[in-house]
Amino acid sequence: MDPSIQRALNEKLYEKRKIGALELERSIRELVAHKDTATVEAILDQLCNEYAYTVHQHSRNGGLIGLAAAAIALGSELPRYLETIVPPVLACFVDQDARVRYYACEAMYNIAKVAKGEILIYFNHIFDALCKLGADSELSVKNGAELLDRLVKDIVSESAATYVSVLVTSDFESGDKGFDQDDVDLPTAFSLKRFMPLLRDRIFVLNPFTRTFLVGWIVLLDSIPDLELVAYLPDFLSGLLTFLSDANRDVHIATQTCLDKFLGEIRRISRVKRGIADSRKSKTRGDNKHKLVQTETPESVLAHVEDPAKGFHDSPDSSTIAANAPASVLWNGSVGSKGNDGSGADGDDADDGEEAEDDDYHNNDADEPDVDSEDDWRFRWDEPSIIISSTHKGRVGYNNGCI
Repeated sequence: MDPSIQRALNEKLYEKRKIGALELERSIRELVAHKDTATVEAILDQLCNEYAYTVHQHSRNGGLIGLAAAAIALGSELPRYLETIVPPVLACFVDQDARVRYYACEAMYNIAKVAKGEILIYFNHIFDALCKLGADSELSVKNGAELLDRLVKDIVSESAATYVSVLVTSDFESGDKGFDQDDVDLPTAFSLKRFMPLLRDRIFVLNPFTRTFLVGWIVLLDSIPDLELVAYLPDFLSGLLTFLSDANRDVHIATQTCLDKFLGEIRRISRVKRGIADSRKSKTRGDNKHKLVQTETPESVLAHVEDPAKGFHDSPDSSTIAANAPASVLWNGSVGSKGNDGSGADGDDADDGEEAEDDDYHNNDADEPDVDSEDDWRFRWDEPSIIISSTHKGRVGYNNGCI
């Protein structure tokens, strides 16, 4: 760094340190424009080792504001330098001096605002720090932590479910070209699986401010559909239930609301699963019934089913019926007769045959009722329909080719 910038960052007054940070920002912008990455890395190392990690309070404050200025100047190039910039800022979150903790919140706020989804790589570390700063005794530190917490929540809501680090993508692109990127499931910057162990450790805290902080984050993560926090509910439910006994009314109300949301979500999931199961059962029964019908229906029957729209012009004629008719079938006149008036050539003989067969029929089956009228069983050839006598069991008539 330029010596004037170094002196400004070591100043006790905040305004002078701010002037030095603005000069540093302009200097780094020029280096980025000229793609002088070596000098940028040297400046960042100097800020970390000679300022942020030093024992002098003013130097640490200067290092924090310098790192924030560098992050703003780097812009879209920031992700590749985050592993250098973020660790010293995280270390200052637990500094003994309240001003250093406050400036650490301010620096991380500016870094996260530029990095956006990339900062989720360090989500566990930031969350752990915010969990502690939420119960800080210094009001200014709590206010700074609250502002940072809001920004991180916005980033998580927007990017947690889908954002993949550009560093992971670049590593993939520089690797084997034989794979299609669409077929590879790249890991997201945020992971509930990595976050759950930390939440399990923090869920048993007693401080009401920390409990409120945790409930707020649980509600937020549950509101992101693609994350499916409810699947991890057993990991922290026991600790969350202890919040209901907290003497702080705000903690109790927030926890009750959170549990009600989980209960409603579980009920909805149960209804959906039950509906899917019922649908599968209905489909299975329908398939089985369809298979049963196909098994029980002879192919010969299906082959002779006539289309009603075609009419009866394809039906067999009377001579064919007469040739194939069984001897037990009673006819109302010979084939080709005009009807019941006996105008056919053999109409009278047919009537005599009917009477004879009718007598034999009644003699063989005494239980059958007597025929009150010839119309009970005689067939009318002028009606294209199937007629089965209601008083003579087993008698079938052939009418106009229909059985």
